[in-house]
Amino acid sequence: MATFKDEVIYIGSYSSNNMNIIQDRRVKHIQTFTNRGYRLGFNSKSKVRLIPSTFKPYFENEPYRFCDTGIVTSIERLTFAAEFFEYFKANSNEILNDFSFYYKQLQPNQNAIHFESLLISRFSPICNRKTKKRTTTRGLKINTIQDFLLTLITD
Repeated sequence: MATFKDEVIYIGSYSSNNMNIIQDRRVKHIQTFTNRGYRLGFNSKSKVRLIPSTFKPYFENEPYRFCDTGIVTSIERLTFAAEFFEYFKANSNEILNDFSFYYKQLQPNQNAIHFESLLISRFSPICNRKTKKRTTTRGLKINTIQDFLLTLITD
């Protein structure tokens, strides 16, 4: 889970044999949450029209961004980055202090993807993909989600 200024903005799962979570996820997530990655891409051609106007010129002037560059963003993350554009632009590396990441290791017999889906469906953080039936929830605190996850994994 990722928070920005103590608000949960993203829920995800990590299932890799490479346990370097900081390199694998934290760096990539901060780049996509802030739209400040040097090789950030966007590979959903059907959603190009939804890119916030703040960022459209960056993508249009660098066509290589319209593909999988290894660090791929989403409309939800671009919308979040656009909301805080001036703040991210003005605060250079200090913005790193505003992000926190939480990791809960599950038992081998517990299905991380299943729990991830349940948490996203229940809480709908702003940077997770949306569906027509789901709207974004703001003001989520990490304790709320951790407590709910604990009830799920102990049942």
